Amino acid sequence: MRRGQPVGFGSWVILVSVLSLDVRVERAIIFTMKVSLPLKEMTVSEKIGIMEEIWSDLSNSAETNSPPDWHDRILEGRSGLAKSGEVGFTDWQTAKKQIKERVS
Repeated sequence: MRRGQPVGFGSWVILVSVLSLDVRVERAIIFTMKVSLPLKEMTVSEKIGIMEEIWSDLSNSAETNSPPDWHDRILEGRSGLAKSGEVGFTDWQTAKKQIKERVS
């Protein structure tokens, strides 16, 4: 099973690994915590609350988790396309309507 894959009854399993280094004995210890959330039983508000907690925690450690170099290359490429006029922008309401039409 890959991290973040759904498992039985609409629950999601979140695996959190913490690496701690014991310098005295020069060995790494990995602790894995498995958390199952009863997503089918949770309200939208509860789910959003959990996402906000995770996002807040990730935001607090953003300095240590910088995006990979390839993100910059992708953004530069897209910026170039926009500046050249090869691609344009759509307001959010129009984009949502277009997406609905494609998937309906």
